Amino acid sequence: MKKLCLCIMIMAASMINVTAYDPVPDYKIKAALIEKFTRFVIWPFESSTSNQDDPFVIALIGENQLGIYLEEAMAERKIKGRAVVVKKIENLDQVEGCHILFIAQSEKKRLASILARIENEPILTIGSTDGFAQQGVLINFFRSDDTIRFEVNISVVHKSSLHMSAKLLRVARIIK
Repeated sequence: MKKLCLCIMIMAASMINVTAYDPVPDYKIKAALIEKFTRFVIWPFESSTSNQDDPFVIALIGENQLGIYLEEAMAERKIKGRAVVVKKIENLDQVEGCHILFIAQSEKKRLASILARIENEPILTIGSTDGFAQQGVLINFFRSDDTIRFEVNISVVHKSSLHMSAKLLRVARIIK
């Protein structure tokens, strides 16, 4: 029952009409959804004996305002039983230890090199730019009828060491 409620929350959040009544910044909605995604993704460290004192790291690369909203949303939260650290990175050498990497639209020209650098790493890549999922980003936000939705590149998910719940995939637009 608890899992069904979480699935319904994700579906509802992914279909929020951002132009209705009280406009909420897109980044605030995306920050909330990113936290929800972590409930439906399994990282390899969850099945290992890794140090639970290590933080869960969400990194952002490129120019965007999402970091402010992520820091606010994650201030008192834990993900997978770990404290959350949100950090802005400027180069790919800083991606070490990240669990999630949000790739801003400003990185469109460097996307192929970013994805090549982290190809064998257990990093959930998330974007918000048209075409990012088709180019290999695992989850990409898009807008449909003034609603923020998300798509998942299932081919890349299968090649990664991450496992996504069928519940998450059911509410996503699947890209092959």
